[in-house]
Amino acid sequence: MSRFSVICIIAFAGFLQMSAQNIILKRLNSSVSDTKSGVSWGVPFEKGKISKTQQFVLKSDKAEFPVQTWPLAFWPDGSVKWLGCASVPDTSRNFRLMAVKNTVNTSGIFLVENENEVVVKNGKYIYRISKNGQNFIDYIKVGCNIISQNGRLICRLENRISDNQLQFENYTSVVKNVVVEQNEPIRTVIKISGMHYSEIDKRKFLPFDVRLYFYRNVAEIRLVHSFVFDGQQETDFIKGLGVVFDVPFHESVQNRHVRFSAGNGGLWSEPVKPIVTRSPFIFEGQRNIAENQMAGLRIPEISNDDSTAFTWFSHLAQWNDYKLTQLNENGFSISKRTNQRSSWLFANAGNRSDGLALVGDVSGGLAVSLKNFWQSYPASLEVNNATSDVAQIKVWMWSPDADAMDLRHYDTIPHNLDATYEDVQPGLSTPFGIARTSELTLIPFDNLPTKNQTVEWAKSASETPLLVCTPEYLHSVKAFGTWSLPDYSNETKCWIENQLDSSFLYYERAVDEHHWYGFWNYGDVMHTYDETRHVWRYDIGGYAWDNTELAPNNWLWYSFLRTGNPQIFRLAEAMTRHTGEVDAYHLGDMKGLGSRHNVSHWGCGSKEARIGQAAWKRFYYYLTTDERCGDLMRESLDAEKSMMKYEPLRIAQPREKFPYNAPTRLRWGPDWLALAGNWMTEWERTGNTKYRDKILVGLESLTKLPDNLFTGPNGLCYDPATGKIWYDGKPDVTNKNHLATIMGGFEMLTEMFDMIDYKPFRKTFTEYCKYYSMPDSDSLRNENTKNWGDINFRTPRLTAFAARELNDDQLAARAWSEFFQRYRRFGTQTDIRPNLYGSKLISGSEVTNPVHENPRIGTNGTAQWGLNAILMLELIGDKIPDAKTDSLKQKITQTENLPWKTVFRDDFSKDWRKNWFLDGEKAVITNSKSGLRFKAGNLPASDADHAVLWTKKQFTGDVKVEFDFVRRDSATKFVNILYLFAEGSGVEGYDKDISKWTDKRKIPAMKTYFDHMNAYHISFAAFENDNLNPAEDYIRARRYMPETGNGLKGTDLLPDNFRTGMFKPGVKYHVTVIKKDADLLMKITGDNRTYVCGWKTNQFPDLNSGRIGLRLMGSRASEFSNFNVSAL
Repeated sequence: MSRFSVICIIAFAGFLQMSAQNIILKRLNSSVSDTKSGVSWGVPFEKGKISKTQQFVLKSDKAEFPVQTWPLAFWPDGSVKWLGCASVPDTSRNFRLMAVKNTVNTSGIFLVENENEVVVKNGKYIYRISKNGQNFIDYIKVGCNIISQNGRLICRLENRISDNQLQFENYTSVVKNVVVEQNEPIRTVIKISGMHYSEIDKRKFLPFDVRLYFYRNVAEIRLVHSFVFDGQQETDFIKGLGVVFDVPFHESVQNRHVRFSAGNGGLWSEPVKPIVTRSPFIFEGQRNIAENQMAGLRIPEISNDDSTAFTWFSHLAQWNDYKLTQLNENGFSISKRTNQRSSWLFANAGNRSDGLALVGDVSGGLAVSLKNFWQSYPASLEVNNATSDVAQIKVWMWSPDADAMDLRHYDTIPHNLDATYEDVQPGLSTPFGIARTSELTLIPFDNLPTKNQTVEWAKSASETPLLVCTPEYLHSVKAFGTWSLPDYSNETKCWIENQLDSSFLYYERAVDEHHWYGFWNYGDVMHTYDETRHVWRYDIGGYAWDNTELAPNNWLWYSFLRTGNPQIFRLAEAMTRHTGEVDAYHLGDMKGLGSRHNVSHWGCGSKEARIGQAAWKRFYYYLTTDERCGDLMRESLDAEKSMMKYEPLRIAQPREKFPYNAPTRLRWGPDWLALAGNWMTEWERTGNTKYRDKILVGLESLTKLPDNLFTGPNGLCYDPATGKIWYDGKPDVTNKNHLATIMGGFEMLTEMFDMIDYKPFRKTFTEYCKYYSMPDSDSLRNENTKNWGDINFRTPRLTAFAARELNDDQLAARAWSEFFQRYRRFGTQTDIRPNLYGSKLISGSEVTNPVHENPRIGTNGTAQWGLNAILMLELIGDKIPDAKTDSLKQKITQTENLPWKTVFRDDFSKDWRKNWFLDGEKAVITNSKSGLRFKAGNLPASDADHAVLWTKKQFTGDVKVEFDFVRRDSATKFVNILYLFAEGSGVEGYDKDISKWTDKRKIPAMKTYFDHMNAYHISFAAFENDNLNPAEDYIRARRYMPETGNGLKGTDLLPDNFRTGMFKPGVKYHVTVIKKDADLLMKITGDNRTYVCGWKTNQFPDLNSGRIGLRLMGSRASEFSNFNVSAL
């Protein structure tokens, strides 16, 4: 049950940990309208940080907003892992989610429920939901006026009795169950379930769920519609599927309007009876009647008091029916007619409609929008009976103007697996049990909106509003396991990041160029390209639709997590909707399983748990709180039962040839890993330890296999009743199953390890990763491991995992070698960085339409390459081979090993004043056993709050400076600075000995230093002055040149180093800075990482004498220890 929290303004004392109490959120939508709308989103937390009773407020730059929260998932200790949030904020793009202690109750949505109905009162709107009958919404009222009524589902079925005989039936919804899932002042959710019903033959068909989402004082309702196909593919052809609402009129026909959104800001808008006449229409002296009517203003009743106007008005046509039909992704048409006995008149046309229809009068009406309208063609919008007292507005998710839905398999005979990669099995190319979800927005109104406002509605409804945490925050709490943030710190990493960007852009363009759209197709991508025909292999067996093969879902979701790119989110969202609904079964004896890649989404005979697994849906569910995804994840629990009948190895390794003594058989991966992911998801959502225990039993069983996870020919015995796994086949038999971890299993395990600390399996899995691609000839093998691994399908993130677990540099080098080997990048004399996702344009008579082509690209390779890159950068990114970085490391090592001699040392255990003097009057400095605590003044943007410590000793020649450093702040603005060889400019009043003009630095303004000192300056643990993101740190070097009179301009020593990932608060780092000849070198070691940077100084006059200084800007706090200066 959700919990409501409304927050009053509270003063915060001290710093609030961002990971728990002050979280940056950004609006994901590409466009934000001025229309207030509700939003729901998910926020992850570290283990032990947040309880389910914690309350929050949402804050923009303008105001605070109450937040309703509810737990989505729990850590094993009972703390919240994911928190669902809902609010109705302003239209700002940036927010902060802030934890508070107290709440103030306030009014909101009011709900009354009895055995027959649910009534929702939300501001001035009242909604009645019936618990029986045809309607899922009985009415929407404002006061006593009904705005809309009789909201119901409709289906038109074409029964093909024979090739020459068709029979049509109309079905309407019948409500069977209504559940109030959430009932709180900010957000209320109601789930309505039922069937479609025919009055003719009394048949019940197409089970459906409809969820209605209400947000406090927001008129619009979000409607999520899902149905399951439970018909016969040979006879049941859906001719139309939609939703309809009645809209009563309160005004005469001249004040009624119909509108359709056209896309790209366009709108088709006409009155039901346009007052357009041969000569300008004048009524009782008013000449602007037509203009006012088109603007949506109320016009007067045209009475016979003005006989001419009345006569003209009486002879104008009035239009009863309207429709916009989008029968493909690139074209829609708009038509209208006066009555059923007359023809349809073409009115206009366009390319891609946003999918909004509106009907009403100046006193009120209803707009309805279908998300992904053109992407999910054939769809249409209709308005009927606009000249009567009550109109109907229809949204057809499958347009009756299109051919009927044909769900039969593409051929009547199977095609050979070796020839076409197809695995068709008798009776299994069935759509029985597949599903489809559509999202709609209902917008009732009691005043006709302007045309611009209607367009804003359409834009807003085409993208579900969403707030998301920053990539840095998601990464810091390890949301969804192991993955990396973008890293451009050396040339090799830059190349990887560029390829990751290009891979998404290639597929984004492929979706459009190859028309991967349509009701049953949108969200999926193709598997393999056909260079000979310049198309993807849309008609070749297992090479057509991908159906989650090799985890493109994970590739997209992790790409989004690390970048926050809304375009990636939209493609990942569409893929999650499609693969979760269409590629999996939701009814029958295959419930919870999914279909392998094929020309038909449900065509392959291989029905496996990995395709229907919860792992694909977790991202969308936790980021958006989408309840439909929650349903689907729970359905995946049925996969274990379905696998009893559809055992995954029944064809490849039939029981008569591979006997086993167990209830069923599975592979540890991807089969058991998929089940384990289902159980982990249910466990963390509900706290039901039954599912944790099933995982633990399986993990324990896997650790006992005789040959690690390589045991057996592939299949292992499995007992669903106990959860135990074992092998009872021939001894010493091992397998080279490359599919085990690449169907989402590896990524799921990296998150499971944070939920279940079962060390024996972690050790087993680390060994598996170590040997997976180890060559047979490797000297590390012994008699027990000689048959393990050496699998040709390289999965270098497995090797990287073992390298990280074992802290093994040789394994890390092998992992990167495996990663780069395919591209001739690693271990070669030349530094080759090919553009993997470059393409050439194919046009002319070779193709139907121009396409960009790269025949090397396939979805298997792209998804796996992307996942390897994203995860390896996190696991062993510090060990990546890079020519410049390796050269710099080597130079630093060689320079460190020169015969340096200590010339200054301070462990800061005694009074700092002995060796240092201070600029500034607001610093707080204390000595301790751990080091020197150095805190600048409290005000971040105040020159007077800066502070600089200077060595009393001056230094000459080449020097090496070393110290231990700990950040004692959590600031995201301003810098720490190390100064080397600081001397005054020598002009009057600024002696080279800076100790002689300290009076000028009582207020240590930066300008005083760079205008009057020569010095090397290194900013570290540094942030831009307006930064809010804790990951946007930098290291930057300068050489002050006071004689130029240009201030900081022209003082940069390049390159700058961004997003270093170093200097985390509370973590000790060892810093080494060397100035030798023309080299300024820096090395930072800590948190199991080493980071190096270097600059050439010879573009400036050399500096080789002066003092060393430490600057903290206002609000910054640091700890220094073991400060040592050496000279050659």
